[in-house]
Amino acid sequence: MSGLTTTEAPFIEQARHDRRLYIHQPYELYSEQNHRAWSTLYRRMLPRWERYANRHFRAGLDALNLDHDRVPRLDDVNRFLQPLTGFQAKAVSGYVPTFLFFDSLRNREFPTTITIRRGDHLDYLPEPDIFHDVAGHVPMHTDKHFAEALVRFGECAHTAAALAGDIDDPAERVHTVTSIITAMARFFWFTIEFGLMSSSDGLKVYGSGLLSSFGEIKHAIESPEVQRYPMQLEWAINQSFEIDHYQPLLFIVESFDHLFYLVGRLEQWMKEGRLNHVAPGEPAVEEADLQSFLDAARLARAPVSGLHTVSPTDCRTPVLKWLEYVSLHPGISDWRDCRTSIHDGAGGGELGGAGRLTAFGEHAARVLRLSNYILHFYGARFRRVGGRQAADNAEPQGTGAFRRKNRHRRAERGRDWCGERWTARRPGGGSGGRRGRNIGRL
Repeated sequence: MSGLTTTEAPFIEQARHDRRLYIHQPYELYSEQNHRAWSTLYRRMLPRWERYANRHFRAGLDALNLDHDRVPRLDDVNRFLQPLTGFQAKAVSGYVPTFLFFDSLRNREFPTTITIRRGDHLDYLPEPDIFHDVAGHVPMHTDKHFAEALVRFGECAHTAAALAGDIDDPAERVHTVTSIITAMARFFWFTIEFGLMSSSDGLKVYGSGLLSSFGEIKHAIESPEVQRYPMQLEWAINQSFEIDHYQPLLFIVESFDHLFYLVGRLEQWMKEGRLNHVAPGEPAVEEADLQSFLDAARLARAPVSGLHTVSPTDCRTPVLKWLEYVSLHPGISDWRDCRTSIHDGAGGGELGGAGRLTAFGEHAARVLRLSNYILHFYGARFRRVGGRQAADNAEPQGTGAFRRKNRHRRAERGRDWCGERWTARRPGGGSGGRRGRNIGRL
C-alpha cells in the first residue's frame, strides 16, 4: 500500500485529476512506512538542529510540540501555531501558482504538502513533502518578526500585480512581470529557503531548505566550498541558482527585523522599476506562475463602476477565490465572461435594495467572487448602515488598496471589512489578523 508517499499517492492523483487545489489531510491513509519515514527524518535531524539551527527555529519546534514518531496532523499543528502569529498550515494537492502562494502568505496561510518521501530514499526529494513543509518551514512561522516578513512578501506580490495592471503594452507587461517574478523568486530562495543569520554563537541557519536537509545544513555552515556574504539586495535579485546540488553561495541577514526591512526595500525597488530588467537565468518562470500574475493584473485593470457586492459566504480573500476559479476553468478569459445581469440602482452605492445582483446559481457565485475581488483590490471601504452594508469609498484609489498611503488611512480608521466580520489592522498597514487565504514552489 502506497499510503501518502510522494508521487505514489492515489488520493493526491485523484485530487489533481479533479483539479482540487485545497484538500483535507486524510490522516487514516498514512501507512506505517510513512510514519517510519517521518520518525527517521525527524530523529536524525534533532542533533543537527541543536547545533546549526537558529534559536527562533528551535523555540518554534518546542512551541509546536511535534510528534517525533508519527506524521503530524495539520489540525494539531495549527492548534499550537495560530494563536502565536495567526499563521496556519493549509493542505494542498501540489504545485500552486506563485501569485496565489504569495497571496496566502499575505493572509497568513502556508500551503502544505501532505505526502512524505519514500523511506528508502530519505535524501532524495522529487518535490516538497510534509517533512520539508512542516519540520522545515512551519517552526519559523511561530516567530512574530519572521511571520511579518512573510506577510510583507505577500504584499509585494499585490504591488507587482497593481503595477503590471498599469502597463498598456502586452509585451512590456509580460516582460516586466517575468522579471519581477524572477527577482522575487531569487530573493525568496536566498532568504526564506537558504538563508543564514548572524548570532552571538556564530552563523546559524534559518532557511527551510537547509533546515530540512540532513546533509546540507552542516555543509552550509562548515564547508570551505560555500561562499557566505552579508545580504546585498542588488546581488541576490540578479543571482541565478540551481536546485539540484548543494548551494555554493549563501547570504547572511542580521535579524528578522533586518529581513523585514529588506523585503520592504524589495517592494520599493519594484515601485521604482528597478526589478523590471534583472539579469537573465535561473529560475525559469513557469507559464502558470506568469499567468497567475497576469490574471491579477488584468483584474486590477477592470473597471469598477456599476459593480456592487453583497456579503461573501466566507472570509477567504476574493483574489484567491477568483484566481483559484480561473485556474480551474481555463475557458474564462475575462471578467466580463462571468458577469450576469447587475442592476444599478440610484442608491448612492448602497448594497442590497437599490444596488443588487440578480443572478442565479453558479453564475451568481462567479459574479460574487469577482465583484468582491474588484472592490477589495481598489480599496473599497465598508461600513455598517442599519442592517445593510454600504460602500463609502468605492472609487479607485490610485492602483488600489495596496498603496502605502491607503494602508495608513486604513490603519487610522482602525477597521477593515472582510466578509461577515471586522478585523483589526496594526499600525503601518500589515494584517493584524487573518483576513483570508497558497508556492507554487519557487
